[in-house]
Amino acid sequence: MSLWSELKAKIGGKATEQEIKDFSFQVIEQMFVNSAHFSEINFENVVREAYEGNELVKAAIDEIIEGVLVCKLKAKDEKGNEVDESPMQELFKGTTLSQDDLFRYILLHYFLDGNGYWKLDMGAKVGKSRKVKDLVPLMPHQVKIKGGKRALIDYYEFKVGAERAKTFKPEVMFHFKHLSPTSFIHGVTPLKAGFKQIDTDNEVSNSVKALEENQGRPGLMLSSKGNLTQKQKKQIKQELKEKFTGSKRGEPAIFSGDVQLLREAFSPKELEQLNVRRICETRILALLGVPGQLLGTFSGMERSIFANMEAARVNFHDYTIVPLKSALAKAITRNKALNPNGFEYFFDDDETEVGKIKKRKEAEIAEKQWNSGIRTLNETRTACGLPEVEEGGDEFKQSGNPLGGLFDGVQEAERSVQPKKNEGSNQKACGCCHKKKKKANKGKKEGHETKGGRNNLRNLSHSLGRVNLAFDHFKRLREWAEFEFKQEKDEAVALLEAFADNLVEASANIEIKQVDVDAFDETLDTVALGWSSRSARTVEPIMTGLVVGAAEQATRIELGLDFTIPPDEALAFIKDYSFKFGKKISESSVEIIRREIHKAVDEGLPFHQVRSNLIEKLDGVSASRAGMIAQTETIRAANAGAVNAYKSAGIEQIEWVASSDPCEFCGALDGTVIEIDDGFANLGDTLTGSEGGVLQLKYESLNYPPAHPNCECVAVAVVKDLS
Repeated sequence: MSLWSELKAKIGGKATEQEIKDFSFQVIEQMFVNSAHFSEINFENVVREAYEGNELVKAAIDEIIEGVLVCKLKAKDEKGNEVDESPMQELFKGTTLSQDDLFRYILLHYFLDGNGYWKLDMGAKVGKSRKVKDLVPLMPHQVKIKGGKRALIDYYEFKVGAERAKTFKPEVMFHFKHLSPTSFIHGVTPLKAGFKQIDTDNEVSNSVKALEENQGRPGLMLSSKGNLTQKQKKQIKQELKEKFTGSKRGEPAIFSGDVQLLREAFSPKELEQLNVRRICETRILALLGVPGQLLGTFSGMERSIFANMEAARVNFHDYTIVPLKSALAKAITRNKALNPNGFEYFFDDDETEVGKIKKRKEAEIAEKQWNSGIRTLNETRTACGLPEVEEGGDEFKQSGNPLGGLFDGVQEAERSVQPKKNEGSNQKACGCCHKKKKKANKGKKEGHETKGGRNNLRNLSHSLGRVNLAFDHFKRLREWAEFEFKQEKDEAVALLEAFADNLVEASANIEIKQVDVDAFDETLDTVALGWSSRSARTVEPIMTGLVVGAAEQATRIELGLDFTIPPDEALAFIKDYSFKFGKKISESSVEIIRREIHKAVDEGLPFHQVRSNLIEKLDGVSASRAGMIAQTETIRAANAGAVNAYKSAGIEQIEWVASSDPCEFCGALDGTVIEIDDGFANLGDTLTGSEGGVLQLKYESLNYPPAHPNCECVAVAVVKDLS
């Protein structure tokens, strides 16, 4: 008896609903296994089924290729010195296709066929040799490799359709292959081991799509005590299609006649219990070496937090990109036509995002080793990307001067390890008035001391210190904010649609004032509580790394003390901070939504116009709002962690240190010294700027920077006795 016959017998017999459900899963699973196979393993079929037919495979391969392309191809001579102009760099200037496109083709064919080819077009003979003048990528399915007795490869045969085949000697071919365990001359696609998973993933997608398209909702299995005529069966089927598919899925069903409901048919939720899709995702990504977090897959995001995104990208680079780019560079190095000078080619990643992350971490380690007396001054400066100094360069840190000399005489622009200014924002450092720095004392809290001179603490905090630490977390927080605002937009629009559903059925041109706006406001407030909780929960890991890192930076590195903020105090502060942050973000979102809805009510706009305006408004403010929040809150958290650590370490005073190009308010606060428990200003106070402007503190007391959105100022400890 077949599986389908057995299922039919169970439905018609006395089997329980659970028995029918369990057996149904067996039927579906068997269907996936039996149908999941490549009809033929060749280049065209792999392209069709794996690359064009599976979005996960395409996204993963594209991610890998782009990871290689961001690295620059360079060369070293036999002495290990970098070459200014290598033959390959010169060649790429005159090729028909761009350098990036040539590498894209060869890497794409490497993954889909295991063999990537460039035909080397040779120029006129100069002396005893010819130079390569162009590179032409060849389609793998149009190339055949002919092996021989004298050499592994005698020649390459290239044939397009019915045209006459052309033969090319190995000397005029560049062949980059994924090694095959069964052949010395042919490569094998790295996807081969995952064909079953790719096909299964495709089958699950097709099956779910078919169920969604063909299953009449509420998706019932019906039975009749009597015999139905063909006309009756056709009528029931037609009613199901008309009333319960498409946008009418989920409507209640009432049938006349002697029709009995046996059970619900397979729902997408029931099918999800098989976890087939998740297993396929995990195995495909493991095969290609791409972390799920980078592609936003379900299997990746369920175990991802924004705090570990950087680690995922670094691991992806080290364990997937580096081996691939090294193999490609070695293949170019070994090709005599492409490398007549015998140079060693390599892909340089210093200017990539990962390269900068590594530079920064190396600089942080060097800085700690300098403070521990392990590295000399010049060794530390070199590791930090700074020029060596003649005087005292070979000396170690002196106990009486923990910071002296490390960054002396170096302008901020000279430092290679520094954050980009306000990434994602068009505003300058302080973001208020963008005026040049002016010294003034207006707006400072009465009784505050102003410190005229500067010590090395300021130099340190402005170089590889707290501002860099804040910008290290900036991208992650901005990425989270953009994702959160998109979710809030979708949920707000869905809520508005839910309130208007019945009215929309009656008329597509209803006015928004017909919607119960008061009830909408009430429900929006309830939804916002969920937004607040979700924001606090997601932001907490990001803030934990930032606050704890800033506390360690402030004590161990800035002060040279073997101390950090106690874990219990840090966690308590972070939880409170994250809660307030989430609440502020959600309240701001609600205010934008509510203002847009009430404005529409006053204007009597039609519902469809209100919906469109709301989406446009939220889309319009999301990017700038995410960038502003990310920058402001990372600076706030970094300063909070440092000031809390100062308190725990017994520091009594702190000083406001403005950025290099402050606004008038921060310029006025610059150099202000206060008792650490006092705060620079209280909630509700008004700050007066150096040019007469006023700024009211509406959010919280000003215990430490920032004073306003996009502020980059820092608070540093005032150390009276370094001993």
